[in-house]
Amino acid sequence: MPKVKSYSAPWLAKNAPGHQLFEPIADLARPQALSNKTQHQPGPRRTIARWGTQVFVAVGKEIRWGDLAYIKEQWTARHSRNGGYGARIKTEDSFASVESDVDLEHAPGMRTIKTRCAEDIRQLVISQNSNYLAILTAYTVHICVLPDSSHLTSEDNGPLKPKMFTLGPTTHVTSRAPIMSALWHPLGVNGTCLVTVTADAVVRVWEIDAANRWSFDNPTTSVDLKKLADGTSLDQDFSASVTATNKGFSPDSFDMEVAAASFATKGSGGWDPMTLWVAMREGDVYALCPLLPQKWAPPPTLIPSLSVSIVTTVASIEDDPEVSDYEKLLAQQQLEWMGELDAQEPTILEGPPGEPIIEVYNRPSRPGTIPRLQGPLT
Repeated sequence: MPKVKSYSAPWLAKNAPGHQLFEPIADLARPQALSNKTQHQPGPRRTIARWGTQVFVAVGKEIRWGDLAYIKEQWTARHSRNGGYGARIKTEDSFASVESDVDLEHAPGMRTIKTRCAEDIRQLVISQNSNYLAILTAYTVHICVLPDSSHLTSEDNGPLKPKMFTLGPTTHVTSRAPIMSALWHPLGVNGTCLVTVTADAVVRVWEIDAANRWSFDNPTTSVDLKKLADGTSLDQDFSASVTATNKGFSPDSFDMEVAAASFATKGSGGWDPMTLWVAMREGDVYALCPLLPQKWAPPPTLIPSLSVSIVTTVASIEDDPEVSDYEKLLAQQQLEWMGELDAQEPTILEGPPGEPIIEVYNRPSRPGTIPRLQGPLT
């Protein structure tokens, strides 16, 4: 007979404060058969975001924010004063009475964040510097300026209403394609660049500034992957349509319907941090590179290592008769791109405490600002 090896931590058990952080709202926990809203919502669900010991949990249209380390510490301290916390309890049901005396609505280390979302939240994506939280429904994006963590331990434990912006108020709307992925660009300046990818294979780059509300209205770069796949010249317009139009039949509507997108893992070098990988529902994968914001901040070793790699490649294939003219052209374009970058004098910004200074570069304009599309890769 199988043996139970462990149970949930007591401070996360039912009726304990930690459980309140993840517990669904009663109305949302009902079976779908009892709900009027049985329509399938497109896109993935990522309703938990983490930064250190802090977690953000989307429940319906609101967000619960808590510090797991602080919640555990408070729970342990409470039960230590009471002569232990029943560590020898062996059934999960026994945890039902562990914290029956705790006011879960005002549990220490937790707060509720109110949002502007008209529909249930489907994704939460926190920026690299933990200063912004992207809040996604199926069709809309809101950017929350995260409050200071001191709010978790303050005496005022009512709901928080932090500063919040609507991203693309005329772009990401219910009359347009649903949002499949929202990703903070790994080379954005201080975590202020968000990339959104919609089901109709449109990639948009947003460079936001909390001090400039207009920066949330329109993307600085937009690329329609279907146009790019059929393109023949750098002079073509590959940007997304700015108006919602009725779509006619096109094979690309099925072949290039986006399922998800991703950047490389943190710390990757070379072209990886500026390569967006896009997976289609039919199974194909495309790479979009170099996808950069207008202002970007590479780590100190990225440009030197990339420069050496490009120069070495050009030198090795320049006189090689077995290398095609197309490959040589691509290598020369990369060299031209890097030459413009090397000629720049970067803007210097102060980094976070304990971090090195930040060098901010402009995106090269040659041979073009639109990245190359590679694929389908199978």
